[in-house]
Amino acid sequence: MLEIKYAILGAGLAGLSTAYHLGGDCMVFEKTDRVGGLAYSEETDDFILDYCVHVLYHNNPDIRELCDNLLNGNTKDHVRSTWIYSKDVFTQYPFQANLYGLPLDVVEECILAFIDAKYSEKKAGKNRNFAQWIENTFGAGIAKHFMFPFNEKLWTVHPKKMSTEWVESVVPQPEIEDIIDGALPGQKRLFGYNATFRYPQTGGIKVIPDTLSKRIAPIKFKHEAVKIDPVKKLVHLKNINETVHYDVLISTLPLKYMPEMITGVPDTVLSACDKLIHNSVECVNVAVDRPVDMNRHWIYYPEPEYIFYRVMLPHTMSESMVPEGKGAFSVEVSHGNDRKIDFPKIEEDVIRDLKKVHLMESDEEPKFIQRLSIPCAYSIYTNERVSSISKIKAYLTEHDIHSIGRYGNWEYSNMEKALNDGREIADYLKGDAG
Repeated sequence: MLEIKYAILGAGLAGLSTAYHLGGDCMVFEKTDRVGGLAYSEETDDFILDYCVHVLYHNNPDIRELCDNLLNGNTKDHVRSTWIYSKDVFTQYPFQANLYGLPLDVVEECILAFIDAKYSEKKAGKNRNFAQWIENTFGAGIAKHFMFPFNEKLWTVHPKKMSTEWVESVVPQPEIEDIIDGALPGQKRLFGYNATFRYPQTGGIKVIPDTLSKRIAPIKFKHEAVKIDPVKKLVHLKNINETVHYDVLISTLPLKYMPEMITGVPDTVLSACDKLIHNSVECVNVAVDRPVDMNRHWIYYPEPEYIFYRVMLPHTMSESMVPEGKGAFSVEVSHGNDRKIDFPKIEEDVIRDLKKVHLMESDEEPKFIQRLSIPCAYSIYTNERVSSISKIKAYLTEHDIHSIGRYGNWEYSNMEKALNDGREIADYLKGDAG
């Protein structure tokens, strides 16, 4: 039996950061044969392709310093160039601040409805769900032409089924003068939390977890936790039929599912887990035997006739991502809950729709296709989410189990937040030990 002070489940960014900041007395157990979780890049035929969009933007000076240290100059700074394809035209992101280029009747509808929402006293303060927040904030026009279809496609549930505690920090909210300016040519202002970002010059996003993993104790790969005894403080590992005794357990596993492996977990906790919902995402990377002549980091597709909600162009992150004279598309398709797709035909439908939106030629065949299934992709914010998380975490903390990271916290968050979660839990635990 292994005796470990701090056992860490998962070698994604949060787990690696925890081990790094603890500095010792810990061990990371990872069920796969690699680090990084979803912050991962696949190398094939000199292509380096990420699974879904991952970029670095910093609000935390400590994490920026850590990333500077890890990347050691291997960075490229970007001013975000993101676009929306709808009504057969491209407009800049965010939709609500960049109406120029859309059909005039759509522009008029969006502006008039925005003004009505802005100055309608009867709507003030009545945001019981995300759908109402959208209509009260942007008006029925922007809701109809972008916010409703895009969010329903991404989250796989209608916005009326979602809560609002997350929107203020994520969804850009331009003022009326911004809406008017964005309906005219020449809009230059950038909106959103990732208006500027960094990305590795070489190696793809996996450079960050790969480098971080080399600065901690050896990771136990193919060690999958399958049962936890919270009283005896034991973790049973499936792949090697071994048991670990811990003093403190740090889990980065999805909060909805991790309690299922705990022996004696109360029914109230399992009931709280049942109330947490998520979507699933298929990332389909499509390589082509020609350069892609488009200088846009990624493009959003709100309309239901296209299977994907976002397409990223890897060469715009770094020219090293694709071989000279070649190109690629990283395509994201969400499904689950209320959004049903023809699952066996996903790759075929992705190619079909890449051709429909003119990213691929009508007679073009892909050089190769990579596919990664993400069964638990985006945690969906519902009205029951906060109380459910509170019940689950109260039980876990009582038994010296700390759940952190994007999925351990069951939240919509970024790479910096995952790295900082590891730093914060390590500081807390070292403080307790002292």
